Amino acid sequence: MSESVITVKKQWHITTKTFIIFICCLSFTDALFTDIGIRLHIVEEWNPFANILYEKNTLIFYSYKTLLPLLLLALYPFLQSSTKLIDKLIVTTFSIYFFVNMYHLVWIGWFLI
Repeated sequence: MSESVITVKKQWHITTKTFIIFICCLSFTDALFTDIGIRLHIVEEWNPFANILYEKNTLIFYSYKTLLPLLLLALYPFLQSSTKLIDKLIVTTFSIYFFVNMYHLVWIGWFLI
């Protein structure tokens, strides 16, 4: 099966798999930044399910935050037809995680000032 390519700009061609790898990294940093914020008492977890997991055990929380994108990475090669809809959803997911991480960096920076 050929790799799906998403054109971000005319000179950039990023494979869908690369976007999924970025999502995995951003998902982990989301969990890490959230953990730091909770420990410093400057944020709360907004997702009620993730909050319950965090209160039970932080390892379970990190696992929850990182396993879903890793599952997507593992399952992606088995998708028989890589459609434009799947590519758009993956780019949308990447964008959301990117902005969530930027939001985390803003409040961490604000807290440190």
